[in-house]
Amino acid sequence: MQIVTAIDLGRRLQEKRRASGRNQAELAATVGVSRYWLSQIEKGRANASIDLVLRILTELGCAIDIVETDGDPFDDLLGTGQ
Repeated sequence: MQIVTAIDLGRRLQEKRRASGRNQAELAATVGVSRYWLSQIEKGRANASIDLVLRILTELGCAIDIVETDGDPFDDLLGTGQ
């Protein structure tokens, strides 16, 4: 899954949290934020620091992998890709 927007990232974090069997309150407590703040991140609404996102990913057993793409990833999102 290619993540292009904060909403994409939030949805993926939510999927991984649910798959781990944890609720928002449990994960939030583990990474040191409120449940409300975590819910905003999962909705793609929060301006979370990269450090916080990395802590959440680490807690969920995930990592970011930076890969090169052909062209602009927003082209595919907007349906204008080649």
